[in-house]
Amino acid sequence: MSSIAYRAEVDGLRAIAVLSVIFYHADFMLFGRAFLPGGFLGVDIFFVLSGYLISSILFREVSEGSFSIISFYERRARRILPALYFMMLATLPVAYFFLLPKGMMEYARSGLAALGFSSNIWFWLEDSYIAEASKLKPLLHTWSLAVEEQFYIVFPLFAYLLIRHASNRMWQWLIAVFVASLLLAQVGTVHFAKFNFYHLPTRAWELMGGSIVALASFQGKLTRLRQHYPALAEVGFVVLILCIILMDDHMPHPSLLTLLPVAGTMAILTFGKDDRPCYRFLALQPLVFIGLISYSLYLWHFPLFAFARNLDIFDLPLLKGLYILVASLLAYLAYRFIEQPLRNRQRIGFTKLIVAIFAMLLVLIAAYISILRFKGFPKSLGPLEAVFEELSWQRLDCTIDHPCNKKAQTHQHIISLGDSHSWNFDYPLRDMAERYERSYVAITRGSCPYILDTYVVRGGKPIDCTQAHVKEAHQSIDRLSPAIIIYKARLPVYLDKGHFYNNGEGGEEIENRQKLFNVLFTSSGSNEQGALADKIRATFQHLIDSGNIVVLIYPIPAVGWNVPDVLRRKLESIPDTAARKEALTVNPITTSYTRYKERTALTNQVLDSLGDAPNLIRIHPDQLLCSTQTDRCATQDENGVFYMDANHPSRYMATRISALIEQQLIAKGFLAK
Repeated sequence: MSSIAYRAEVDGLRAIAVLSVIFYHADFMLFGRAFLPGGFLGVDIFFVLSGYLISSILFREVSEGSFSIISFYERRARRILPALYFMMLATLPVAYFFLLPKGMMEYARSGLAALGFSSNIWFWLEDSYIAEASKLKPLLHTWSLAVEEQFYIVFPLFAYLLIRHASNRMWQWLIAVFVASLLLAQVGTVHFAKFNFYHLPTRAWELMGGSIVALASFQGKLTRLRQHYPALAEVGFVVLILCIILMDDHMPHPSLLTLLPVAGTMAILTFGKDDRPCYRFLALQPLVFIGLISYSLYLWHFPLFAFARNLDIFDLPLLKGLYILVASLLAYLAYRFIEQPLRNRQRIGFTKLIVAIFAMLLVLIAAYISILRFKGFPKSLGPLEAVFEELSWQRLDCTIDHPCNKKAQTHQHIISLGDSHSWNFDYPLRDMAERYERSYVAITRGSCPYILDTYVVRGGKPIDCTQAHVKEAHQSIDRLSPAIIIYKARLPVYLDKGHFYNNGEGGEEIENRQKLFNVLFTSSGSNEQGALADKIRATFQHLIDSGNIVVLIYPIPAVGWNVPDVLRRKLESIPDTAARKEALTVNPITTSYTRYKERTALTNQVLDSLGDAPNLIRIHPDQLLCSTQTDRCATQDENGVFYMDANHPSRYMATRISALIEQQLIAKGFLAK
């Protein structure tokens, strides 16, 4: 086997990539804006480097006749699996002690997916509403390893066939795959954004970018290119750094825009010379050292950050710096005592390698299956466990085509309309519909307020709350009119350009820190409050004018903290059952009523401006939850918890609000048995 020459600047690029990713994940701020907002592009740099290095080895070995598929996968296993499995083993006890059962179950499922080289598929399929927030998931970062592992499965055969049967057309084939994958990614930004982010078909062009540079090297073209155009390496480096500094995660990604950092990386690999400034900078010993430990550093930083976030001890800048130092120490130890020994065939032979890998694999599989079998090892709270069993999504499949209670004797429907804040109303509203012999229909979708002539973008990417979907939903409502329409959506978020809640007391919803804003746009592309307010008024006025009885549920106070998580951690710290029961109502979580009113002022103003139509009913949840005397809003009472996370109403709260709705409908003569 022939090896490729060591290039110090490649390790320098690895250092740039991993540091960019770490600072991005740490959410550092500088002068009020994100520090390195394009740090996520470090993953794209890694993809280019992987494509370059793997292709260089494959092209050379296949052409020399020394290629062995067993030897290839042995080297990949030595490089990737021991360090990965060791990190996963080390996180098991931490997860057991610090994750709540729901997070523990998701951790185990993602772990099994990572063992099967398919965590990218798992995170793509995962329901973002049911799942924990992404930055709380210790193994989320393994998605990029899965993409590379899938590339390693496919590419050796592709490279072998190219060299053996199409050696005179290798450029055409590599460029064709590059272009096809890039175009698919560009289309994906609009039509399948989540798939686009996580999958090999829309990431292959980045790996192919490295392969194209490797082919130029294999065919001996780099020397001439470097002689004629050496300054292009510096141009590529400047472009790459500017992308990391100026781009952000609101841009479509991966897409044609991502071509800039990918091309910058390719330029450095193609044109870099050891007597040029770019090479000398990237070959600096500190950067080379970070590059050498970059794989382990990538592996360790994210679980450390995720566990700290789960414990709500992450956001202070000094703590973030400490976590980066700890991750760096763990990375060095893993590199020194795991990576280096197991990559050395003389020290660890093939048989020992296989035994070590399979031993770790079996332990991990057994641990993850046990976690799932025992439902996350919940620390039993005795009778109080029932409190938490209620705190989950409890939805019904009551569609327009298949309504619930469709045998009702009256033709009038009760329709629930809105986003995920409407979901836990399904059971109490269905029960109300049955009591009054109405059929029940739920027209609801996460992050979709169903405002006419609008659409929603989440985290900078379009979601399935399109203009067409909203229009179709309202056409269906028109066919069912006149009906009783009960509307609940988180309008303050949509009117604030998608920003989630910060209670000013240390509780901030994780979506803000992830920059996963649900931004509502009008059909003309405006997200200004005035334009959106007009669309909201017009939508409700249309429903009222169509003869429907419209029930508007005003904004529910957001909390900022995940109420069940905070409450469970509090109760788990108390060993005595009786003391736990008392603690359930002692020092409950509350939030500022004044801040709630400030946050919802515009929403209330828009809804109030609709006037007092006889077929319009207003429900104010704050009158149920908040006190003007204490200026606080409650999150629970002696009978139950009002929230299932930091903002969504629990079924208990939905039931109490539904009782108010029923009283008003009866009082106005709209419901009668």
